[in-house]
Amino acid sequence: MGIVSKAEFARQLHVSRARVSQMSGQGMPLTPGGRVNMKDAIAWMEAHVDMGHGRFSATIPDGQGSFSPAVALGSTAASTAPVPAAGRDGLLDPRRILLTARAKAALLAVRKAERQERQERRESGELVEAAEIIEAVQEIVINARNKLLSLSFRLAPRLAYETDTRRCQQIVEDGVLESLQQLSEYKPV
Repeated sequence: MGIVSKAEFARQLHVSRARVSQMSGQGMPLTPGGRVNMKDAIAWMEAHVDMGHGRFSATIPDGQGSFSPAVALGSTAASTAPVPAAGRDGLLDPRRILLTARAKAALLAVRKAERQERQERRESGELVEAAEIIEAVQEIVINARNKLLSLSFRLAPRLAYETDTRRCQQIVEDGVLESLQQLSEYKPV
């Protein structure tokens, strides 16, 4: 689901295939087969296409042909934030903002589909919460411990009267096998 062809990626972003090829030429990651992993591609786009990430709402030139997020927000705290590239007229390139918005929308759609798939797998019993697994394993270990500790109490009376070492060994072996059989049939709740 997360890996699509370049054409499908372009269709989902409402851009041309040439634009997707252009971005891959600029470093957008592709799979070894030349397909697009949507998560990786959108992460790359967020890092390389729209440096502003919507951190400011207005576009106010700082007098040097670029924009200062601090000036736009009326704050000095944002002055270390990356400055988005501005066009020749000093305004942000709306195509870059639109492309990033489309990429983010596509990523949200992928994440929503993945959440839905996880929910379906959880409902079908294919996925289980980690806490439930830990509890079941702890229950199995405690049951095995108790079963092995009870061996000495169960076998001691029979072994007390035996003088033949081979017979003692056989009694212990039979007791261990019986306990292992019972443990293999145990089903945690």
